[in-house]
Amino acid sequence: MQEMDSANGVRIQRLSRRRVPANPQLEVLMVRVQRAVRHRTEDRVRNLQVLVQENTLILRGRCATYYCKQLAQAAAMEAAPGFELHNEIEVW
Repeated sequence: MQEMDSANGVRIQRLSRRRVPANPQLEVLMVRVQRAVRHRTEDRVRNLQVLVQENTLILRGRCATYYCKQLAQAAAMEAAPGFELHNEIEVW
């Protein structure tokens, strides 16, 4: 994308901002957990977020039943063994 700097008549090319993961291994883990939860719950968790803080995995989102919340938790625990899990999925 190029823009014209009106003061100097110079064309400026702006670079797109790409999100660079802080730790690629954690990024892969988060994607793996997210896919496992979506698959196990048949994508019934709305606004699913998977966060990692040190060795703690946090699940956030919303679902309609406690059973769906339990399925999400079981899938996350299988996809990320050795991590402590905080299931903050809301049932509504």
